[in-house]
Amino acid sequence: MKTVIDEIADAILDSKCNVFLTGAGISTESGVPDYRSSNNQFWGEYDSKDFYLSNFLTDGGSRMRCWRACAVFYETMKNAQPNPAHLVLAELERRKLLRGIITQNVDGLHQKAGNSKKVVIELHGTAHTISCVDCGRKYNSEGIYASISKWTSVPYCEYCQGILKPDTVFPGEPIIPNVAKRVLQMATSCKLLIVIGSSLEVQPAAYLPLKAKESGAKLGIINLTPTPYDKYADYLIYRPAGKTLAEIVKKINDQVRPPAEERMGQYGP
Repeated sequence: MKTVIDEIADAILDSKCNVFLTGAGISTESGVPDYRSSNNQFWGEYDSKDFYLSNFLTDGGSRMRCWRACAVFYETMKNAQPNPAHLVLAELERRKLLRGIITQNVDGLHQKAGNSKKVVIELHGTAHTISCVDCGRKYNSEGIYASISKWTSVPYCEYCQGILKPDTVFPGEPIIPNVAKRVLQMATSCKLLIVIGSSLEVQPAAYLPLKAKESGAKLGIINLTPTPYDKYADYLIYRPAGKTLAEIVKKINDQVRPPAEERMGQYGP
């Protein structure tokens, strides 16, 4: 009798037009902290109001506290390494079994694992760059956060003295229209959408599974806890991402053996 793992492996092989929607749960296994805790505050100790775009732009106190929190997050994130789940998705792309990744994460671990920029859509932006909201000049995050840790509480653009902001989407800030268009197009044209490590509580990512289903796609959800969209799932697993994807890949390898140097068993038991 086939298990859900078997069924997902079969669906990935049958579809080949596979899209993955990834959330914080795929990166927590790499030591990257989740944005939300049980008390609905970022990392449990920072006030979420300081992350709203309007407060960041108009309130100096909020801006300083936001930068302090972002600096802490960046320090925990910058040296994080891809875990087995990230590595499996990179291998699926190399084997032409993955069409795209829509990620809610800003850590860049999919690219670090080996996924190409053309298949990864960063729905909420990236923590690796910072931009001036006035002149648009971009900065590498590492240099800015290094200055915050040493002598600067609130950084400003060195060219126009404008307000700098991380290139992540803040609450109250719209998704870039071109990004939103690409994400919707990818979700509505795939044959299989697999959600990995997302609570599916934050829009616009949360509505993508329904959009995919309405367009005829199968839906898989791999998450530690239930989501509001579990009732629509064709395949549902409450387990850690890394271990689960490693098992799925083993099933794929059992059916279609790749060359020895490309075998994905190295990403898990």
